[in-house]
Amino acid sequence: MKIVYRISDGGYDKLKPDYVTKRGCFLHTRKVFSDYDMHVIADNCGEETMELVQQHIPAENIVRTNLGNTKSFMRAVEYAIQKFEPSDTVFSVKMTISFSPLLPKC
Repeated sequence: MKIVYRISDGGYDKLKPDYVTKRGCFLHTRKVFSDYDMHVIADNCGEETMELVQQHIPAENIVRTNLGNTKSFMRAVEYAIQKFEPSDTVFSVKMTISFSPLLPKC
């Protein structure tokens, strides 16, 4: 399975618990899906976020954009079509989504 993770420093403030952070969600997703090939669409990200992503994802699996939410989703779809085989399972993940480590293996 291929994971396409979208992360952004843009957007608007959302009401959420203080412990829910972009960094924490990214690291948790990376941990839960550590057995899978993870790719990142980094939209409107500053240097701090890019350093985090680059510490955990190979450079060839990172696409940096300045598109906004909807267009970065469309870029993720285009990326998956161009980069992966038709038989590949692709899971698109947006930041601030949390997963249980008990997810079944695909």
